[in-house]
Amino acid sequence: MLPIDPTKKLSFQRLITNGDLIIVYERHDNMKVIKVCEGSELQNRFGVFKHNDWIGKPFGSKVLSTKGGFIYVLAPTPELWTLVLSHRTQILYIADISFVVSYLEIVPGCLVLESGTGSGSLSTSLARAVAPTGHVYTFDFHEQRATSVRFVSVEDMQSVWVRSPWFASYDYLMLRRWEIGFDFDPRATLIEHVVWVRWNYLLNLGP
Repeated sequence: MLPIDPTKKLSFQRLITNGDLIIVYERHDNMKVIKVCEGSELQNRFGVFKHNDWIGKPFGSKVLSTKGGFIYVLAPTPELWTLVLSHRTQILYIADISFVVSYLEIVPGCLVLESGTGSGSLSTSLARAVAPTGHVYTFDFHEQRATSVRFVSVEDMQSVWVRSPWFASYDYLMLRRWEIGFDFDPRATLIEHVVWVRWNYLLNLGP
């Protein structure tokens, strides 16, 4: 577990700024992800919504269109992100994610190594669970999937990305060399063994 830094705290009072990623809530079965861009507009059946009207408002605000319709602009929490993300792979939902986090006893300050980023549903919840002082190391063999979720971040949460699956074993050993421990051994040791087995298998593959 990483040492606790008292200067790092989570903030839940941040206002919407230009460039933020937000969740536009129209109804319980109709939500979408939008990046706030100054001067841009959102058009839907409720009217035209100017992004400029969102900037400076707190997350969760009810905003009006030019013809009186309304939507809610929400923060991209892990729960909402799981509902709106693009399904590039089969994902875990909140019920399963909560079991994983509690069973592995993942708490602020933990280091987590995730094999298979996928669509990023579990990754975002892991990042929140270890915030504000922990780290999530996640890698995926599929370069396009890994690149597509790099933009996802949770405010004030730190996540570190392993460069590629081929460096996973090396990066893990560097953590051990730096004496940055995992607070849930022997699971981390099991991960190390699995990575090395796969690595050695690849090395022994013929041309």
